[in-house]
Amino acid sequence: MVVLSILSSAWAVVEPVLKSHYRAILYKRGSWGPKEADALFATDGGWHKPLPKQST
Repeated sequence: MVVLSILSSAWAVVEPVLKSHYRAILYKRGSWGPKEADALFATDGGWHKPLPKQST
């Protein structure tokens, strides 16, 4: 019965968040994320994607 109590307590915390939180925005695997994320950094000059090191 202890396990059921723990699970019920966990769901009591998690379920309201799942109901009120916005849905995740899907994006292509291996990409830099959804285009909507760019707006988070727009006021600070935008996101600068690092370039891979070039071999010399």
